[in-house]
Amino acid sequence: MGTDIPAEMGGEFFDSSHKNLLGLAKELGLKTVDLQTSDKGLETEVWYCENRKITQKEIIDWFVSLAEKLERDLVAIGDGDINYRVASLDAKKVR
Repeated sequence: MGTDIPAEMGGEFFDSSHKNLLGLAKELGLKTVDLQTSDKGLETEVWYCENRKITQKEIIDWFVSLAEKLERDLVAIGDGDINYRVASLDAKKVR
């Protein structure tokens, strides 16, 4: 986690505006760390795929390509309105 404080992955974190917990931590002699300050300069999001770092531009490009394919498929199949009250569907037997 970047500090010498043992972590349970979230259970020990509290908001810096929580005055009661800050006071209790001070009273008990517990060390507190301002994570926003300690995280300065770090990337906020990092993605990996196929054992390499993926850029945000690559992800956007992949998504745009996927969205274009989905749009073509949606156009090909029509508006896709589904009506579960269609008589022919109602008449089908389920085994």
